[in-house]
Amino acid sequence: MEFDWEKLQKEINEVALGEKVSADIEKKYAALVNDFTKDKFPEWQEKVGTIVRNMVASNKDHPEASAEALILVILQMIHHIAQHEVSLEYKEHFQKKLIEAITALDKRTMVLAEALIKNGLLTGGDLKE
Repeated sequence: MEFDWEKLQKEINEVALGEKVSADIEKKYAALVNDFTKDKFPEWQEKVGTIVRNMVASNKDHPEASAEALILVILQMIHHIAQHEVSLEYKEHFQKKLIEAITALDKRTMVLAEALIKNGLLTGGDLKE
């Protein structure tokens, strides 16, 4: 039985990429939680403070449980924001690389076309078709 080394390498690369994406999400999440709890707390408090106070006030029997549940929901929302931001960063990076590759291909095509025109194998009219 022959071992498929290429398949193994592909799987290893996919796992490594998955680990990198997860690490990037966790890093973004930590930064957002830091913003939420320290750096931008007044801004966050302004946006969600009223909701938190109303929910806690509406559950007078267990205000601590309400606050804990809301904090977990907010942290989950922050995690989703982190996932979304990292996804956008990866998409932007991919699009930039794709544009660079297309630009390089376009330049090579133009050089090839110029060489073919110079050698009489192609005319300027051929390029317009």
